[in-house]
Amino acid sequence: MTMTMTMRVLLRTRQCRWVSDAVHCGRRRGGGGGAAAAAATEARAPAVCSLVQRRRLSSANLDDVILPHLPKVAFAFAYGSSAFRQHDHIYTKNTMLDVIVAVDDAEAFHRENMQRNPHHYPYYARALGASAVASIQSKTGASIYYHPFVTFGDQLAKYGVITVADMERDLQMWDTLYVSGRLHKPVAMLTPVPTYQLQQALIHNLRFAVLTACCLLPPQFNEFELYHTIASLSYTGDVRMALAERKGKAFNIVKGNFDNFRALYAAALAELNCTLLSATGEYSLLQNPLSGLPSPQIVNRLPLTLQQHLDTTKPLEPQIRPALKRIISRSSLTQSLKGLFSAGISRSLLYLGEKLKKAWSK
Repeated sequence: MTMTMTMRVLLRTRQCRWVSDAVHCGRRRGGGGGAAAAAATEARAPAVCSLVQRRRLSSANLDDVILPHLPKVAFAFAYGSSAFRQHDHIYTKNTMLDVIVAVDDAEAFHRENMQRNPHHYPYYARALGASAVASIQSKTGASIYYHPFVTFGDQLAKYGVITVADMERDLQMWDTLYVSGRLHKPVAMLTPVPTYQLQQALIHNLRFAVLTACCLLPPQFNEFELYHTIASLSYTGDVRMALAERKGKAFNIVKGNFDNFRALYAAALAELNCTLLSATGEYSLLQNPLSGLPSPQIVNRLPLTLQQHLDTTKPLEPQIRPALKRIISRSSLTQSLKGLFSAGISRSLLYLGEKLKKAWSK
């Protein structure tokens, strides 16, 4: 049996559950979701299969924790250890829920959010106003504005705000690999995908992740090696990894979510005609679909920003990690510095302290 057939079977078995959850999200919030949005999402559902399971937090569904307290958003997802279990991770009642919300108009969102949740902004951000905050959000770092260590009821949370346009660009181009890198891993979608354009960007991002990982892998590899390589892509050059993240983070993410990775990448692997060599062990053995292809042909299938850092006259594998590092290090540094502004000094120090505690707990 070819990998294409195998992946299509996997996709079919999970597709209905994704549709059900997407329609459920659209209907229960009304307004921006609604029956029309739910029906449109259902029609497009086979392409993005990232929500495989929901986990209850503080006796509430993930989509009930934050979104009702915020202004209207176009799209939202929860990510990280609070949304999906990680291997060898210690969970407590203070585990922070990480959420990213995409909005159509950043200034309008921050203006209303400053009225609803003024305590989410340091005093100087409120003094500068929504226009200045939206400008800082879009023009610095990874074009995302984070609010860490805020509470919704009894749930500790961190939420980042990005425009739909900036999210689509990063998914399509890998300008920063910040939001796109988070979407290389399984996430819990809190809303339906609102537009066909965003849905296609999500699909391209998954395809790019598989292709880039295959550039780093040998002619034959197993599923775990593939997903581990994918999970590690966005950590290459991330300044946080040198100090404030746990070692072996990518391994723990995949170890705790292997079935979710398999579901997430089923369609991309089927599309690339990845050949199944053996399914007798714990992890299936796969044939690298890029083996034997000329470098220019491979590079042309990668995201544009990554292409600009590669020389097609030289072997690709040694170039990939340094190229990713150049892309990610710049945006991750400026994004981290922006966090000092968006969170305020006290919250930033608290957040850094928690990260360091987690990083050095093992």
